[in-house]
This record gives sequence, C-alpha cells and structure tokens, in this order.
Amino acid sequence: IGVNLNQTDFNHLPKGTSLANETDKVYDIMTILEHIVLTFKNEYYLIEDKNFDEISSYYNNKLFRKDVISTFIKNGVEVKGIIREATNRGTLIVEIDNERLEFLHKQIELVF
Repeated sequence: IGVNLNQTDFNHLPKGTSLANETDKVYDIMTILEHIVLTFKNEYYLIEDKNFDEISSYYNNKLFRKDVISTFIKNGVEVKGIIREATNRGTLIVEIDNERLEFLHKQIELVF
C-alpha cells in the first residue's frame, strides 16, 4: 500500500496526486503512520477469522465512484458506466448500457 502524503511534484505521473495536493495541507508522516497501524490492528481480526464476506462488503462499500455514473475508456472508446462491485476474484463489475460487464485489471479505465 502506498500513500503519497506531502509529495507535490508529479511531472512524471500525470495522474499522480497526494493528500497535500488535494487538501493544501502538510501532513505529519508519523501521525499518519500511527493511524494506519492502529486501524490495521483493529481490523486484522477479520483476516484472522477468515471473515472474507465482511471484508468484501466493507471494500465494496468504500469503492471510489461506486453507483455513480462515470466516464470510462473501454477498448479506446469513451463510454458511460456505473461501478457496481469488485468481485472476490479481483475483477470489477461495471454496468454499461444496462448490462453488467466484468473487467480484469487494465481492461477498463476510469476517467477522472
């Protein structure tokens, strides 16, 4: 997992960003790290208990732009679609033209 906190130069990555760029604030790295570690410790029981249904549900509830009409690039063409879920296989279900389609990594690109 990588999190760009205070980086502001993304010339080599046109879609790169950071918390500093998005919020105009500078973050204390140790405070953020402590928060991440504490959160991980508090939720690790889900992995230990093999509670994958709850993990999947939590993940799907937090998906970026889920259930929102969005623009995608599919086979080099712009299309409108709605992210519906991520599967346990790691694929993304996107509804396009009232049809639920399943995509592997890099088969579809969200435009934002």
